[in-house]
This record gives sequence, structure tokens and C-alpha cells, in this order.
Amino acid sequence: AKINITSGEADAGIVAGPPQFFSTSTPYGNVGISVCWDVHRLWIIRELARSGAQIILLPMDNDFNGTRTFPPFHAADAVFRAVENHVTFGLGTVNGLSLVIDPYGRITAEGKLNERGVTVGETFTVENRTLYTRFGDWFGWAMVAATIGLAAISILKKDKA
Repeated sequence: AKINITSGEADAGIVAGPPQFFSTSTPYGNVGISVCWDVHRLWIIRELARSGAQIILLPMDNDFNGTRTFPPFHAADAVFRAVENHVTFGLGTVNGLSLVIDPYGRITAEGKLNERGVTVGETFTVENRTLYTRFGDWFGWAMVAATIGLAAISILKKDKA
């Protein structure tokens, strides 16, 4: 089910599906499915990886009236999610940019922008997961806390001087 819906989808009456995550065993590895804008929510892809997905199939519609600028930006988040979670991505678009991305973020196959066709590429899966997949956003939040702490120390030292 699609979890992250856009405001336009909500206006059209589309309702987000329940956040249920699972993967299915195949000869190629464990496959999970996410939909379009879900790739922009880090926790959704992380939960799919935690559920055992090694390959995430992601159908998308990222054309937005034939623009050439938006589809690469929309698809780029899948590269980050692949690296963050050590998962392979297969992005299939009805228009826009179809990609095959390996667990290290390398694009191994790329369809033509805004053209219909079939994109086929070779990739692989890995068993290990990253610390990010296991523990979530703790590092980012630790850096925010450290920055606030260092700023507070700096301000207190200035006040004493």
C-alpha cells in the first residue's frame, strides 16, 4: 500500500495505506514493494529493509507534465535509500526515469527520460544491513544535540568573559 501520499492525491480522495512491511522470498532475494513518494520517507524504506527486503521494487509516476528536470531529482532519493539500507532498487516509471540501483548506490541501468521502454540491468543483493537500518536516525540526532551543546557552551563562555 502507498503510505506517503501527496496533497494532490489527498485532494483526489486517495487515502494512505496502513504501514505494514513485509518481503517475499524469490530466487533473486527477498523482495519488498514500495510506491512512488514513499521513497522520500526514510523510515518507510528502512522498515522494508528491516522486514528482510534485499530488493525494493518501486513503481513511480515522476513525470509532472513532461519536465526534464524533476524526474532525476525524484529518482535520486532511491540512490540514497539504497546506500542507507544496503538494498537494491528497481524503479519502474510510467514516465520519467526508470533505474536499477545496486546496494552501494551505483546506477547499473537507466531508462530514457520520459520515453516508454523496458529497463534491464544487472545487480546483486547483500545480506548485511547498515547501522542506519538497525538503529535509525540516532546519528543525525546525536549531531544535532552535539551542535546545540557546543553552541550553548560557546554562549556560556562568552557570557563569563
